[in-house]
Amino acid sequence: MRLEPPNVQDIGRQPNRLLLLLLALASCGALSAASATAASATTYCVASAPNCTGTAEPTPEAALTKADADTTGSDTIVLPAATFSDPSGFLYNGRVPLEIDGQGETSTILTTAPGDNNSDLLVVSGSTSATLILSSLGLEIPASTDGVGGLFDGSATATIENVAVTSAEAAGSDVGLDLDFGGSILNSTVSVPTNSAYDNTAVRVQGPSLVQDSTMVGRVGLDASSATAVTLHRVVAVGATSGGAAIEIDSGQAQIDDSLLEADQGAIALYNDAASQVTGRQLTIAGDSQSIGVETSGSSTDTLALSDSIVAEPLAHALEINGQAPLLTDHDDYDHSSLPSGFTPGPGDLPAYVAPVFANPSNGDFRLLASSPSALFAADSTIKEAGESTTDLIGLPRFNDAARDLGAYQHQTPTVSAAVGTPNIEAGTAASFTATGGTNVPNDPLTYRWTFDDGQSASGASVAHAFTSAGTHTATVTVTDALGFTATATASVSVTAAPAAAAPSDAFTIKASGAAKAGVVTLRLATHAPGTATIKSSFSEIQKVTTGKGKHRKTRRVRRSVTYARATTAKVGSGDALSLKLKPTPAALRHLRAVKHEKVTVTAQFTPTGGKPATRTIIVSV
Repeated sequence: MRLEPPNVQDIGRQPNRLLLLLLALASCGALSAASATAASATTYCVASAPNCTGTAEPTPEAALTKADADTTGSDTIVLPAATFSDPSGFLYNGRVPLEIDGQGETSTILTTAPGDNNSDLLVVSGSTSATLILSSLGLEIPASTDGVGGLFDGSATATIENVAVTSAEAAGSDVGLDLDFGGSILNSTVSVPTNSAYDNTAVRVQGPSLVQDSTMVGRVGLDASSATAVTLHRVVAVGATSGGAAIEIDSGQAQIDDSLLEADQGAIALYNDAASQVTGRQLTIAGDSQSIGVETSGSSTDTLALSDSIVAEPLAHALEINGQAPLLTDHDDYDHSSLPSGFTPGPGDLPAYVAPVFANPSNGDFRLLASSPSALFAADSTIKEAGESTTDLIGLPRFNDAARDLGAYQHQTPTVSAAVGTPNIEAGTAASFTATGGTNVPNDPLTYRWTFDDGQSASGASVAHAFTSAGTHTATVTVTDALGFTATATASVSVTAAPAAAAPSDAFTIKASGAAKAGVVTLRLATHAPGTATIKSSFSEIQKVTTGKGKHRKTRRVRRSVTYARATTAKVGSGDALSLKLKPTPAALRHLRAVKHEKVTVTAQFTPTGGKPATRTIIVSV
């Protein structure tokens, strides 16, 4: 995690030439004005630095010369995006607080000429009452045949923020940042060679110091010497080669938490060298088979307490004790096979080493994978202690449901968002829902479960669902990671009632082609919609009916209905034309033979699917 700087600053170098300038101004009657300016906060704008209002100066050296001569107030030097090089390095020998602002770690660069100049790149050696702020720039140490450091601050309490220190040193000993009076190192990266022949140290601090959200790489990553109190939050420290250490505490007190300490080629990851008290919490300690994880030395009053940490194999020794200095552990994971004499495992320590599964340790990624044993997750539910960081190494919340994991990284609940493809749909139309889940653990499998407010459910990152009623409906997705942590999200869709379906058409036509041989009638029925057609046909005939006998005998004519053809029912498709043949019944055929021709009434009823029946009647001459 990198914090954005509240201000941008840097540091420069001396000149006594300013004294000559002030004398010249005084001789011209301008000394009083110059003194008034020096007594207040003064800003020097170097080489048209952007967003800077103050006194224009051509070079950092010229601005530092002016700042050296100031005796009251404070000075700010603003540098543009450029590379500035001075063969002798940059020096500030002033007596007032100095702030140097650049335009970014890779944009504004201070460097010096390569060679055997035996001079640090930037030196502050003025009054001990001064303070130094160095921000948003890079210090590049060139190749040299002798030791050249980045910053040596021998007189001021320093704040170093958003600064990158790099070194191409081929020989000699360097210190990337050397703070004699302590201070703060924030959001910065310091990397010097890990040559075993030289004492290359990334950061050396004396006095009260805070190092936070920073990376330090060297033969010694951080050396706290004569530092009365050192606090390290969320740092990455790498030490290499025999005699080196990722972090070495030489005296005083130190608190280290939520950090990654790595030792290679025989180095020590965390070394307590006769310090009064060192506390390490939530550390991931790693190294090769030649290196040592944690080592403490000194008297019985010099302690190193380690808690909620992982000391990962392979290591030559996970824990090492020299002298009488006790090594205390609590809720830690380390190899029990070669523990130092007199050491007793602490409360909550895992009874046997549990090998963590890291994301990509060869590339410095020591996050725990979900496939790592569950004993390393939520191992200690102890509440936050005084002065302890509330975030893990990458700035994520440390306390998850009041529990903490072992090591520098805290497992987080997954995240999920939900979206609907079309926010407005008709009832009965399927809406598409999509969930996007995330996790801080690489390759952590996620499962998705959806529930809808109509009681239905579905699985998968993308699903489709249709609501049958109008209104605002919600879909809730729950994502679950490999460790059972869950997160939920909802998406809403507005459902309108589907328009009423138009009544199916009952229109149809029916035509007869006349009678064929033996009284057979051909009908043709056509519709606009699918449905069922029923055909009925009949005619009337007159019959003489005689009743009684003798003088009581009576004859009368009676009309009766004769079925011409049996009722016929058939399915009709949309736009179909149905052809039917009506064959007369035996009674109808006898009648036809007697009268030779007849008018037959044909009744056709058509019922469209989902609709009401319609009836047509035609007369057919047979």
